[in-house]
Amino acid sequence: MRNHNATVIIYIKQPVEQRKVKQLSKIVDGMHGVIGTKISKMAKSFFSVDYDPYATDSRNILDHVRNQGYSAVLVGM
Repeated sequence: MRNHNATVIIYIKQPVEQRKVKQLSKIVDGMHGVIGTKISKMAKSFFSVDYDPYATDSRNILDHVRNQGYSAVLVGM
């Protein structure tokens, strides 16, 4: 049984309403290999993504966010 999850932190560069960040978080949460997302309570433009590195990777997650029309960068792993 493997349990080697990874976490990446994504920053949305442009100002985004809280409800849109929540919608984006739900979209990412539905990706294959994503275990869960969590929006930062302090800085609403940051959210973390827990994922299975055997099923997806940070680049794929970031590309998925950008494909939703957001300017985003990886800021932590």
